[in-house]
Amino acid sequence: MNSFTSKTTNKNKIVRIIILVPIIIISLLCVTFSILPAIDRSICIPLAARKVGVAPSVDAIKSYIKDNLKLGMSRGDVNQVLDKLGPYAVHTGEYDQIIGDAVDQIQIKICFHPFNWFSIFVHYDNFSKPSLRSIEFYDSPLF
Repeated sequence: MNSFTSKTTNKNKIVRIIILVPIIIISLLCVTFSILPAIDRSICIPLAARKVGVAPSVDAIKSYIKDNLKLGMSRGDVNQVLDKLGPYAVHTGEYDQIIGDAVDQIQIKICFHPFNWFSIFVHYDNFSKPSLRSIEFYDSPLF
């Protein structure tokens, strides 16, 4: 009878593990994909906004970018404006002969969590001596 009880106890442990592991994994995913980005956003957006003197919101930060990136600016001038915000990454595009401009994708990485990053597509009208022609925002799905 003792061996039967130990076999049943082992089966119960295995069943508990099989049930608990997915619950733990799902819980960790929920924290990673919902709670951490929200906490990160509540810290990083006000810090970045304070650096440039705007209200603590993503819209205010975007307005700052729109207001300070002027048509005709060089890539260096664009980078100087973005330096005030915080970290960003520039993915320099090739010159497109069809539309006649070069497009850089700039990822604004003012927050730690990638879900809180947003991108700007900056169009320059000349690849050899680029000057700003237009900007477009591409938001993370959370904004």
